[in-house]
Amino acid sequence: MNMIVAVDNNLAIGYKNQLLCSISEDKKYFKKLTDGKAVIMGRKTYESIGKSLQNRKNYVLTRDTNFERDFIFTYTDKNKLLEEVNILHRSEDIFVIGGAEIYKLFFNDCDMFYITKIDKVFKADSYFPALDLQLISESENFYDELNDLNYRFCVYKR
Repeated sequence: MNMIVAVDNNLAIGYKNQLLCSISEDKKYFKKLTDGKAVIMGRKTYESIGKSLQNRKNYVLTRDTNFERDFIFTYTDKNKLLEEVNILHRSEDIFVIGGAEIYKLFFNDCDMFYITKIDKVFKADSYFPALDLQLISESENFYDELNDLNYRFCVYKR
C-alpha cells in the first residue's frame, strides 16, 4: 500500500478540512499516480472533495454507520476495509489519500510514500505523521507562481 500527501515544512496537511493550497502540477501528479487505482480516504476528506474520484475505486472509512454515497464503498471497520481491498486489488497499487486521522491509522500498513514537500509554513490544524522513512527519490525544486512557493516531489519507502 501507498500514501500520497502534500506537506509544508512543519508536516502540515490542511486547515479547516481544506488543503493548504492548490498546486496544479501536484494535482496532475496525484491523478497520474492514483488513476485506475483504489483510494482509501476518511469521510471528511471525501466530503471536502465533494464527490467520488473518477476512474478509481473509492473506499471511505468512517465512524458514521449511516454514511452512504453513490460510487463509493463505505466501511466502519479498518480491518474489514483492508481485507476487502486486499482481496479485490491484490496485484494493484492502493493509495491512502487522507486525511490526518486516516494517515495515522494506515501509516504502518504502507510501504511507499509519495510526498509533495511544499517549502512554506501555513496556518494549519492537521498534520502528517513524523517521517522516519528512507528517501529513495527526489525531484528538482519547482516554483508555483500562483501560490508563490517552491515544492518538490519525494518518494520514500519504509
